[in-house]
Amino acid sequence: MEQQRCVEKRSSKPKKQILINAHTKEVRIAILEDGQLVEFYVERKGDRGIVGNIYKGRVIKIVPAVQAAFVDIGISKKAFLYVRDAVTLEFEEEDDLFDETTQTQEIELPSIEEVLSEGQEVLVQVSKEPIGTKGPRITTNITIPGHYLVLLPTVNKIGISRRITDESERERLKEIAEKIKPEEYGIIVRTAAEGATEEDLNKDLDYILKVWKGLTEKSENRPPPSLLYQDLEIVPKTLRDLLTEDVSEVIIDSRAEFERAINFAKAFIPKLAGRIKYYNKDISLFQRFEVEKAIEKALSRKVYLPNGG
Repeated sequence: MEQQRCVEKRSSKPKKQILINAHTKEVRIAILEDGQLVEFYVERKGDRGIVGNIYKGRVIKIVPAVQAAFVDIGISKKAFLYVRDAVTLEFEEEDDLFDETTQTQEIELPSIEEVLSEGQEVLVQVSKEPIGTKGPRITTNITIPGHYLVLLPTVNKIGISRRITDESERERLKEIAEKIKPEEYGIIVRTAAEGATEEDLNKDLDYILKVWKGLTEKSENRPPPSLLYQDLEIVPKTLRDLLTEDVSEVIIDSRAEFERAINFAKAFIPKLAGRIKYYNKDISLFQRFEVEKAIEKALSRKVYLPNGG
């Protein structure tokens, strides 16, 4: 999935919309704030990315010079595992691992030879897509995302998204998290959980625990390299990760994708399912909201200033 971002600081919460264009050979998703394009995603049909996928791999080569290892995960290019990504992750309590501002704590790292050996089987998750001749970057710090929570099978800790700024709400969510957290795992409370009930979080936790249990059972019964978990396609993934209370509407111009989105939302985000709308007008969705023009400007060599010039 390709992404372009334009970020502008604002003093108050903007009107946020998600537009999904799915009529062509690719699915395009535009995030608007007060009518301005701030994020843009593309996924070509039949060419899904692998970020988020979880594999049972095998270490095929240790490279001490760069403190990393090559891992066979069953695709054409060997995956790259840095020593930092092969040790247990540490994070601050307020961190959301799905938040770009998250900073992991500095820790003293062991050598790659102390952590991995050639021929070793490892459970890994893709964190960066392969680019050019480079294979994907992977990590052993697995995360299983839901809408409200992220399960951390390798870290026994609770974290609250730093984007939830109200202290009383943070404390309320922390109390719920402490109550429902499995003893042996960690969880991150995502931004979408702001205002959610204990029942909402419990349902989300049940779902991601089932996902984790399912892939661990597969891991026990399959030899490496094997794909154990494939992340969602772009439309349900967008709803899972981006449809929050501050999104006023999700507009989709494909009847098939609209119906799939409604079914997904009713199952996992029922409170927000009513915000998903079907678009069927003569003028295309992206033209109606001037997204095509914004994309052209973003790809142009010229820089357009808000007040001209």
